[in-house]
Amino acid sequence: MKVRLIEMPYAMGFHASGMGAGPRRFLEGGADGCLRCLGAVVRVERIETGRSLEADPRGPAPQGRRDGNMPGAGTPASALALDAMLAGRVREAGVNGEFPLVLAGDCNSALGTLAGLQAQGHRVGIVWFDAHGDFNTPETSPSGWFDGMALAAATGRCWREETRTGLGLEAIDERDVVLAGARALDPLERTSLEDSGVTRVTALEPGGIRPGGALEAALAALAGRVDGVYLHVDLDALDAGEAVVNRYSAPGGFTLQELESAIAVTGGSIRILSAALTAYDPSVDIGGRGLAAGLRVLQAITRAAGARDRRPW
Repeated sequence: MKVRLIEMPYAMGFHASGMGAGPRRFLEGGADGCLRCLGAVVRVERIETGRSLEADPRGPAPQGRRDGNMPGAGTPASALALDAMLAGRVREAGVNGEFPLVLAGDCNSALGTLAGLQAQGHRVGIVWFDAHGDFNTPETSPSGWFDGMALAAATGRCWREETRTGLGLEAIDERDVVLAGARALDPLERTSLEDSGVTRVTALEPGGIRPGGALEAALAALAGRVDGVYLHVDLDALDAGEAVVNRYSAPGGFTLQELESAIAVTGGSIRILSAALTAYDPSVDIGGRGLAAGLRVLQAITRAAGARDRRPW
């Protein structure tokens, strides 16, 4: 299996700061070597302008804030500029027979990956592991933080014209989305999810991630409608007691073993066309538990992608 490991070291438009520093830390920690030890042929590349796309002299948002109203913080323009570059790399990887595996600071990278997959002619579904729903819109978000709208934008609930004209992204049908592990939801966001076609699987649901459980049932239904899925793993899908991976880590999530099992169930049920690991902030990772967990998750993703890959391991 050939893997193109794509580093996108940005979060909220800022370069290598906060969660934007996570991709580089994974590579410094040996991410490419972890995949090579599985037998994968790995090519590493970086999407980088060398600067913050929208500089703010005050720097990124202070700890504990998700303030999209700060100049340059999480704006659609900064995210979409990066996503346009990412879309081209994902499309190129597919043409070259490589599996695109993205290391990104925040969740908006999903828009670029999805656009790159659609450019190859795929009908794409989404399997999204996250502590948060990322299903806010400008009308429902209490913070205005663009990253909290990533999944809503992917399904066309907001920023539809911007993603279509800027990326060529057509909205993903909500029925083709499985959201797993989300528990830290804003009130209006929760209502939006309840009224949507998105299938939710909670980390605490009995048997939810086991073979024959709720996740596998949701994936079986999805498999008949799409060519494959984009697998999104926000590392704070993990329970905060397992590892604090960013400032928004929350209790009630997956153990590392459960998350690995859920990823394996995904790969055994449906073809994974591309994947991403996001939202790791090294500055809050005491003792390196988040780093170690993230490297294991990358291996789990690669194994799962290989489960239905056309090329043998």
